[in-house]
Amino acid sequence: MSPDTPTNAEPPRPTTAQLRAKLEQLAAEPSARRGVAGIVDNRWEQGSVVDAETLRVLAELGLLARQPPRENAIGVILTQSCDIVNGSYDAEPEVELWLAHVTDRPEPQYFALKNPRRLHLEANTPTGACHLEINGHLRTSMPRWTLEALRPDTILFLAKPHVDLLLDFLVNRFRRPAFPNAFNQRRTSAIRKIETTLKRHAKEIYRLYVKLNTFDELVNDGAQYVVELYLLVSQEHFAVDQIRHTLDQATAKIAGLLDSCAGIVVDDYHVVPDISVRLSDLRRWTPWDTAEFSVGEVPAPFVSAVVRDG
Repeated sequence: MSPDTPTNAEPPRPTTAQLRAKLEQLAAEPSARRGVAGIVDNRWEQGSVVDAETLRVLAELGLLARQPPRENAIGVILTQSCDIVNGSYDAEPEVELWLAHVTDRPEPQYFALKNPRRLHLEANTPTGACHLEINGHLRTSMPRWTLEALRPDTILFLAKPHVDLLLDFLVNRFRRPAFPNAFNQRRTSAIRKIETTLKRHAKEIYRLYVKLNTFDELVNDGAQYVVELYLLVSQEHFAVDQIRHTLDQATAKIAGLLDSCAGIVVDDYHVVPDISVRLSDLRRWTPWDTAEFSVGEVPAPFVSAVVRDG
């Protein structure tokens, strides 16, 4: 079954009391576990959602490695589908999940992997779309055998593209390009104003990319980082003259702010439609992640450590 659509022909879901009793039985009597057949029957896969009430019962029974941070938290399964239905509980003893909650205030600066620590992700319900807020550090796990007693949420579910986006968010937690320390220190004075400009146009902007002339640590005051900026936007927004003109002005402002930093020279800047970007471009550009670090909260020499810390 694909997470794009919920299943329609399901037996009645167990009550909270029945769910608790079943989990307690499976915990106390491993011989009562059916194994992978029970998980398959319940139709679990990567991207399936554990509803708030079920997550609460799991937490109360001590079956979550990390307690949910809020009462209405839900879980999104991260474990690969093939591992979820692995035939051995010894080989795959746990499933991993991301703790999330529904937000009624989705913010564009948290869409599309713009922020490395927070993601606002679209989800589906029978009455229309909603948005989940996911914080990068709020992951947990639970014994895989619990899935024999649980069923995925069929009221709130993620479509396949949004599951893929969530997985990209996870990968970016560990494999995010980092700028040289010296570049980070030099750009510190412009960070706050650049972030403000990006947030002002967050609905139209996918991401700001930076192309550096070198990733060496330039410790000589006379050596300069030469920069090209690429503001990536949707083709839909790029095609509207007024929006493109506004984004040209925003990019020029960002370029001016960065160029004012000692030891940084902005050679050129561009507003680029997403359909024109090639894979080879992305290999040469480094994303400027919004809210990479909080300027003013740490001394300049330690800014780079915060960036690399993920």
